[in-house]
Amino acid sequence: MNRYKKGQKCEALDGRFWKIPILNLALLLMGIGVGIGIGRILRQNLADDSFYAIPGTIFLLSGTGLLISFFITKSLDKEA
Repeated sequence: MNRYKKGQKCEALDGRFWKIPILNLALLLMGIGVGIGIGRILRQNLADDSFYAIPGTIFLLSGTGLLISFFITKSLDKEA
């Protein structure tokens, strides 16, 4: 609060504080959703023992979403 009185911007009021967690959460949930969809398609089209198709694609695509989020966050930090 002391910085805010001196005329400098406070990071909590800036809005940049919330960009990274929301970006991480959004890409994680998108990866989970796409993983569920692709997993269900794989489960229908593979043999009867394809129990691991849905959890496998969920973990794979949610990890991919977090990896994409890492690179986007890294590029945002370079710009600032």
